[in-house]
Amino acid sequence: MFDVSSHGGLPHPVHDARFYEGVPLRRLIAFAIDAVAATAAGVVVALAFGLLTLGIGFAAWAPAMAATAFLYRALPLGRWSATPGMLAVGVEMRRLDGGRFGPAEALAHTAGFMVAFFFVLPQIVSVVLMATGPLGRGLHDMAIGSAAINRPA
Repeated sequence: MFDVSSHGGLPHPVHDARFYEGVPLRRLIAFAIDAVAATAAGVVVALAFGLLTLGIGFAAWAPAMAATAFLYRALPLGRWSATPGMLAVGVEMRRLDGGRFGPAEALAHTAGFMVAFFFVLPQIVSVVLMATGPLGRGLHDMAIGSAAINRPA
């Protein structure tokens, strides 16, 4: 399948470069797709919650949006090792041993992503690392031991 000699079970970034070609740009496109979809889903959930509680639930608009965004990322990552945006652009997340994400990795990755997303400096550092590192890993990827690759055929 791929050379795993020096990067655990992940494809080697030199010997199996096809697994990493274009991944940073694809992740950016996937992020945009997911941001639009998660925001739309969050608005629907927050509106429904607000209306069902006769307006009282509108006070929980921000937590409803954040919870929806969290679930939007975590559930598909735990099932397919990719968000809907990642699936659309042909990218998936892998553990350092080469395996796909399970629920624990999905929850940890999503939590790390959201923490980095809400703080500007960690997000900037993550983007720079994804664009320049040999495995294209952001801070949240490094924290849990994962990398994004092009989906194997």
